[in-house]
Amino acid sequence: MKLCLDPGHGGSDSGGVGINIVGPDNYEKDEVLAIGLAAARMARERGIEVMLTRETDVFVAIDKRYKMANAWGAELFLSIHTNAAGGRGIEVLYGKKKYRSLAADMAQRLSRATGWPLRQGGTGVWYKPSGVGVIKNTTMPAILTENGFIDYAAENAAMDTDEWTEVIAKVHVDFACDFFGVSSGDGEEEELMAARTASPVQKEHHFPDVWLEEFGTYWLHVQNRGGTQATVKCYAVLKASDGGAYIDLLGDEPIKLAPDGQAGTYKDFNIGSRIREKTQAKSVTLSVHADQPVVCVLREK
Repeated sequence: MKLCLDPGHGGSDSGGVGINIVGPDNYEKDEVLAIGLAAARMARERGIEVMLTRETDVFVAIDKRYKMANAWGAELFLSIHTNAAGGRGIEVLYGKKKYRSLAADMAQRLSRATGWPLRQGGTGVWYKPSGVGVIKNTTMPAILTENGFIDYAAENAAMDTDEWTEVIAKVHVDFACDFFGVSSGDGEEEELMAARTASPVQKEHHFPDVWLEEFGTYWLHVQNRGGTQATVKCYAVLKASDGGAYIDLLGDEPIKLAPDGQAGTYKDFNIGSRIREKTQAKSVTLSVHADQPVVCVLREK
C-alpha cells in the first residue's frame, strides 16, 4: 500500500492567495503542506507507506512530482490544493476517464466533511485530460483535490484553523484506506461500511463510468464485514444509449465470503475480463449487491 501525497505549489510558487493577507497561513502553499503532513502522519499510523513530493516550503517542478511517484511505485496519487480566482466550494480533478468514480467519491466526502457545495454543476468533478501534469502523467490512479476557495471569506476563515487542516487530512486518508481496503482505524468504519453495503432489494453500491477501452484490467476487492457468510453478486449496468440493461457478471456462481474474522473473508477477482465477455459497451456502471455488510474496492492492475 503505497500512497503519494502531493502538496501543491511551494517555495517561490505561493499558489492561491487568501483575502486580507496577514501571514503565511493565507497562502495556498502553506495550507496544503499542513494538510499533506497531517495526512502522512495519519496514513502511516494505519500501516500505509507514504511519500510526500515535498515536506517543506520548497518549489518542486511538476515533472519531478509525477516522476517521483512513478519511480517509487506509488499505487495512489493525491495532489492537494485549494482553489482561488472567484467562487466557492469543492471540486476534484481527474486526468483519465477511468478515474472519474474516484474523483466523484472524493468530492462527495469533502463536501460532506466541510458542508461546502460541489462545483461543476453539482458533480464536484472536472475532467482535465491536458494541462495538469500530475494527474495526466502519473502511472497510478491519480486525482487532484481543490479543497475550497482561499479567496472566499468564509472558506478562508476555516482554512486558518487547525481543525480544518485535520478534517481535510482525514478525508484524504479515509479515502486512501477505502481504496486500499484497510480500516480507517478510528471508529468511522461503520460510516464507510454503510456506504459500501448492498442488499438485493434495499441497497446497492455503484462504481460509475467504468471505461473499458482505457483500462488494462479491473480487479474488484470484496471483503465481508458481517457476522455470517455473505453472498455477493455483481452486475454491469449499461447506459440508456446501450439499452440500460443489468448484465449478471457471475451467473449461477455468486461470490461466497466467510464471516468477518475467519479465513476466506475476502476475494479479489478480475471483473474487467468478465465485463468484456458480456458486453461491447465502452463504459458501464459496476453494481455490487450483497446480503451482508461488505467493503468493495475497484482497482486497476
